[in-house]
Amino acid sequence: MFSKFTFRCVLLLFLIASTACMEDLTPSNDPIQGEQNRQGLQGTVLEDIALIDNNLNKWQLSQALSEADAVAFYFTMWCPVCDSHMQHIKNHLAEDYPNVTFVFVDYVSSSQAMSRETQIASGYQSSQVLADIDSELQNNLSASMSSFAIIDKNFVVRYNQVFQSDTGIRDVLDSF
Repeated sequence: MFSKFTFRCVLLLFLIASTACMEDLTPSNDPIQGEQNRQGLQGTVLEDIALIDNNLNKWQLSQALSEADAVAFYFTMWCPVCDSHMQHIKNHLAEDYPNVTFVFVDYVSSSQAMSRETQIASGYQSSQVLADIDSELQNNLSASMSSFAIIDKNFVVRYNQVFQSDTGIRDVLDSF
């Protein structure tokens, strides 16, 4: 069957893989300060942002807001925790709020190609994904792993917190 060495190697790889998603690859110096910065942005006006989506199309916030009542961003590292959040967003929030555009933001991949490969490998080919290579969106929203932000038609940040449950999110989405 398995030798002790093989078992130890498999166990070590499992432990490394299962803990990797708990590591924020772009941490703030102070997690409490980071959350306060995110929440402090609520009510502020975001500038129009233009990025390239993973289908190599130009994506612009103003265009997305002209077609929906709001845009909701979820910042992903493609880890198991993010995947469970993304599945919930895709299968529940997006279905319950068709008037809102939901966008997943890959803020860890170093290239558009890498982001697209990860998107497909993770099963999100049909989802809207932006690779925030230059961290423009991440910096504007003080985002980190699992950050969730909602922007209304007037570019006002209506919600900006780490995703924990959808209760507060639904309260904001119900207003659209």
